[in-house]
This record gives sequence, C-alpha cells and structure tokens, in this order.
Amino acid sequence: MTKIENEIKKLEYTNEELCVRMQGLDNDNVGDVVWGKLYKSSLFKGLRFIEGMINEDAVLLHELYYKCKKGVKINSELYNYCVFDLNSVSRKKFSYKNLDSVKAYKMRVDYFENKNEKLYENALRLYTTNLVFNYALVK
Repeated sequence: MTKIENEIKKLEYTNEELCVRMQGLDNDNVGDVVWGKLYKSSLFKGLRFIEGMINEDAVLLHELYYKCKKGVKINSELYNYCVFDLNSVSRKKFSYKNLDSVKAYKMRVDYFENKNEKLYENALRLYTTNLVFNYALVK
C-alpha cells in the first residue's frame, strides 16, 4: 500500500496583498476574521477590539494586516473547531446592532484614505456594498 502525503503549499503575501485578499476582491481570500490565524503579539500594540461592537474583526484586521511585513497562508487544515452556539451573532435575526458592520467598514475606509490609494478604493467598494446590503435589510 502506498502512503499518499499531501504537499503543504506555502503562499507568501505582502501587507498590501493581504489587505486586498482580506476583502475577498480576488479568488484567494485570506479571510476577513481574526480567528484561525497566528499573529506576532507585537502587531496588537496600540490596537484593541471595541467592546460591545459586533463585527469587531472588520475594525481591527485591516490594521493588523497592514502592519505586517508579510503574511503566509498554507493549504493545510491543521484543526477542526465546531461550536453550535445559538447566541452567535451569525444565528440571530437582524437587529440594528448589525449596523456595526457599516461603522466598521467606514473605519476601514478612513484608515486607508491617506495611506494607500488602492486599498482605500477597495475599502470604499466594500463599504458601499455593505451599506447597500444593510439598507435592504433595514428596509
């Protein structure tokens, strides 16, 4: 019997590439959530989640990625984690608290406005999409 081993592929990204891929604007999404990744603790210096806000990942993740010298993604699943929490934000009906995502994406637009034109335009596109989506939910 032949043992088949999957080769672990490693993809390296610059901080700008991470920020573009985070927003799902290409086919190689690195994720728009903080969980499921390893970070140098120094990246969190001066950064904090906003207490009581949902979509807090969207407020912080772009700053973490932008502070990185590089990011690495591998194609291997290293663990499985499954929790069915009925109190999870993703399982609740819409409430006005869900509009925190609009605020989070606007903060991303503001962050990139004078730092990086390409990332600013990408953030603006995502913010606009999020705004329209949430408008439809409210209406």
